[in-house]
Amino acid sequence: MLKFTGDRGERMDYLVSLIRPCVSAGDNEKEMLPMRGAIYREAKNIAEIDTEKERVEWLLQVLETLQFGHEVARKRYVERKGIKP
Repeated sequence: MLKFTGDRGERMDYLVSLIRPCVSAGDNEKEMLPMRGAIYREAKNIAEIDTEKERVEWLLQVLETLQFGHEVARKRYVERKGIKP
């Protein structure tokens, strides 16, 4: 694998672009869990500004939706954000 030579923002853009094509992958989505988890962890480690942190939250929602289903993922999001029902 080639070393990435761009800045942090470019890396974040790249990581998010890796997830987008997979969002509606259908039956193959479960196979994407390890890759999505790795993308999320890397993005979380490099996020510094609010907009990057929001993108990391989106990546986590995608990952949790795949792992737990939409309702559980939404509930976890609401709990993380402290949103009152």
